[in-house]
Amino acid sequence: MFYLDEDDTRVSAARKRSYMIDAITRWPWLTPVDCLNCETDEQFVSAVQRGSRGSAVEIAAEVALWMRGKTF
Repeated sequence: MFYLDEDDTRVSAARKRSYMIDAITRWPWLTPVDCLNCETDEQFVSAVQRGSRGSAVEIAAEVALWMRGKTF
């Protein structure tokens, strides 16, 4: 998701970095390494859930709402 590959343009790389900073700000227990290791939405939800007290359904809904309109 947040990982930069060689096909990323400067614009897409900046967008992904901005998303990662936003995610870390929203869920402060996430680290850049946590974000970079997430290749799928499900892995990201799991990373967010590890530091949260909410239920799996609540966290999945919160992450889905946060991801709405974002292009990774």
